[in-house]
Amino acid sequence: MTGRALRFLLVDQRSTMRRILRDLLIEIGHTQAEEAQSAEQAWQKLQGQQFDFVISDITMAHLDAFGLLNRMQMAKEFGHIPVLVVSAQARRADISLATQRGAAGFIVKPFTRATLERKIALALSHTARALKNTTHLQRPETKLQAGLAAGRGPEIGSVARLVEQRFRLEMASV
Repeated sequence: MTGRALRFLLVDQRSTMRRILRDLLIEIGHTQAEEAQSAEQAWQKLQGQQFDFVISDITMAHLDAFGLLNRMQMAKEFGHIPVLVVSAQARRADISLATQRGAAGFIVKPFTRATLERKIALALSHTARALKNTTHLQRPETKLQAGLAAGRGPEIGSVARLVEQRFRLEMASV
């Protein structure tokens, strides 16, 4: 991701919100963004173009942000792309589900440019660390299963739980 501008995919069924996101990204210094009015359209664009970051509203018709996250995590070529989930509500269940599905961050509307910039930076730093440590991102339960299979019992489970708890705390500080 270094050496070139980041390419964003903005996913929201409301054109006004996509425009607001695009304008905020430009203010931050990110000028390359494509738009999708549905998670299904976003999935199609992901398959045909290269993106470095996805910002997706949580609620959309047919396929929501959680469904998009599932598809991205299942396809290894998209699992490394950080996804920032946007919602009008700060429901703990949604934050938890977004985390479980692989979201790199969660942001509640309305938000400021500074908040968006901070969430993007945090998501990118988490992704960079994860990519440095592994060849591809794995969900915590996958890491736990691999550790148990390798005979590294309780310490792997403890570490996985601590990492997940810390990430959830960071996500909850919206």
